[in-house]
Amino acid sequence: MYYIDFNEISDEHLEGEWRVHTRAMSRSDVQSVFATAEKHVFLKDGILKLDSGAEKTGSWSIKRNDDLVKRPFLAFEIGDEKAEALITRLSFTPDRKQCQLNIYFSTGLELVLFKD
Repeated sequence: MYYIDFNEISDEHLEGEWRVHTRAMSRSDVQSVFATAEKHVFLKDGILKLDSGAEKTGSWSIKRNDDLVKRPFLAFEIGDEKAEALITRLSFTPDRKQCQLNIYFSTGLELVLFKD
């Protein structure tokens, strides 16, 4: 796997359908739409679709705060639920056919997402 430099992560790297490979969560995450979704679809123009049996639509964007943390984070909004998740890893196979995205939410939820 090749790792993408945090400063180079763009919308295009994230766009597409990601399936949840593994998740670690705290008790406070149990009902979160982000914790229960099996698929996260990052579409162009910042549209997010989550599938946890019923599809939910919202928004996503990459944020950067270079003064505090050098890593980018994702800002999400689905209905009344807002969340931010630090991107801790983004990697691709040499042929770029498979990707892995690790994100960590402030609640303690950690997701490992795969894209084929």
